[in-house]
Amino acid sequence: MSCRVLTQGDSGSHRIFVGRIEEARLAPGGALVHARSRFHRLQAAQ
Repeated sequence: MSCRVLTQGDSGSHRIFVGRIEEARLAPGGALVHARSRFHRLQAAQ
């Protein structure tokens, strides 16, 4: 299963996060939202 939904930019640091997002997709919706917010925070940190 591909996770191109959140990887719509440079695929450098995104690839590192793909694994975590894949896990979140298997979990309930709340987990996905949490992972998404963490993803954006990671982007802002860099």
